[in-house]
Amino acid sequence: MPTGPRLVLPSILTRERPVKAPETVLDQLLKLDSWGGGLPEAEFQELFVKCACGIVVTNRQFEEHTCIRQG
Repeated sequence: MPTGPRLVLPSILTRERPVKAPETVLDQLLKLDSWGGGLPEAEFQELFVKCACGIVVTNRQFEEHTCIRQG
């Protein structure tokens, strides 16, 4: 009779390792505020952008930003 992991415990499902979902902007923001957390500098620079008016927003929200710069 063959033996192996699937035959020893046939009632337990065998699964593949879960694929990690990509981080959301919220995940990144929470890392900034977590104990021992933080972001690598390159990731921080991808997350935030500074407008010419001096306001800093997330890159995702920049298209919706209303610039207060006069000119």
